[in-house]
Amino acid sequence: MPKGIRKKAGGKSGRGRMGELEEEHSDTISVTSSTDERSVCDGSICGDQEVDDSSQAELFEEKVGLALDGALDKSVTTRTNSLLALCTAFSKKYVPDIVESRRMTLCDAVEKCLKKGKSAEVAAAADLAVLVSLQLRDPASVELVYAELRHTLATLAADNTAPAAARAKCCLALAVICYLGGTEPSELHANMALLETVFGAARPRDGAALATPAEPLPLHTAALQAWTLLVADVSHNALLKVADSQLPCLTALLDSPDVELRIAAGEAIVAVYETLWSVDDTYVGDDLDQLCAKLKQLATDSAKSRTKRDRKQQRCSFRDILRTFEEDEYPNDQVKFGKEVLLIDTWSKKHLYDFLASVLRSGTNAHLKENELVRAALGLGAPLVTGGSQLPRISKLDRMYQLNEATKCRQQARGKFRDKRTAIFD
Repeated sequence: MPKGIRKKAGGKSGRGRMGELEEEHSDTISVTSSTDERSVCDGSICGDQEVDDSSQAELFEEKVGLALDGALDKSVTTRTNSLLALCTAFSKKYVPDIVESRRMTLCDAVEKCLKKGKSAEVAAAADLAVLVSLQLRDPASVELVYAELRHTLATLAADNTAPAAARAKCCLALAVICYLGGTEPSELHANMALLETVFGAARPRDGAALATPAEPLPLHTAALQAWTLLVADVSHNALLKVADSQLPCLTALLDSPDVELRIAAGEAIVAVYETLWSVDDTYVGDDLDQLCAKLKQLATDSAKSRTKRDRKQQRCSFRDILRTFEEDEYPNDQVKFGKEVLLIDTWSKKHLYDFLASVLRSGTNAHLKENELVRAALGLGAPLVTGGSQLPRISKLDRMYQLNEATKCRQQARGKFRDKRTAIFD
């Protein structure tokens, strides 16, 4: 390679190049904001900088405090970027001590952003509410978060004048915090009734689809997914009543023009039946044969009016759902992380894991290993204790010094051996 080209390629400093990479991967953060995602999770905190664990924890907590101050700023941009920064930090790292010590402040910031924010800010605040709950160690602490945020989240979720994207996030946040907190049955049923009102608006009438704008469809899908998450916590007798009232609506949603809503309806139906069958395996509902015929039609749908991608996604999903009804086969997936394996063998667990993975993203494996609340929800038990003491981390400078010394000793030994070999052959 010509020297000029090599010099040009390596001309920028390591930190400068890292800054470019971070900007390439950050498509939601304003470059003019003083508090952004990098302020909490930049190279000095989540990267491979040579600092010990205690210093790293102190720096991380300091950055979290700065971002939390930014979430209470007067500027909408600063508040939104700070919320996104906190979401990124809490999704990548499990830091229950930091979150528990600042729980009230975090909840206060989330509530204020939910009340006075616009669509992007409200969505980020709802995501942060979920991540704050996931950082806590026990359901009792999550219930405190639920008590502080329930009214605001429910009000926004039911507000028809609020942006659809913000309402969708509030529906999911309300359901997840309620699920993790193990709230009273009355609260559970109230939340389910609220969500039924939201996704029930998408139900086709008189055999024809509603003339619903394209924008609210993700809202209906999110509300239905949130409702499905709560189904597993409903008692058998209460769920029988819910099934009688909601299965006709869910079956009607299978004719929705939106593929995501159709799949969400199918997963909600199979989740209801799965929960009921866990107590009474003879339950059949009003017309199980007609339902299976509809599921089979969707599993083999080849209508040209749908895109190729939608047809493939729909057939794949409904084949799995149909196998549960016809062959009594349930999901059988495995997620490997570290030395452990998570077995996903029920629709309820699959639904929960899919949602957690969508929220935690790249930090999913880290939370599966360490997060007590996540592990308890997925049936993994207490985190594994690593045996033996770990060796202290060696800095890059020390590693290079050791490598140079080892190379020097090896070359000296080779030189002595070569001298002896020469003398022998002479």
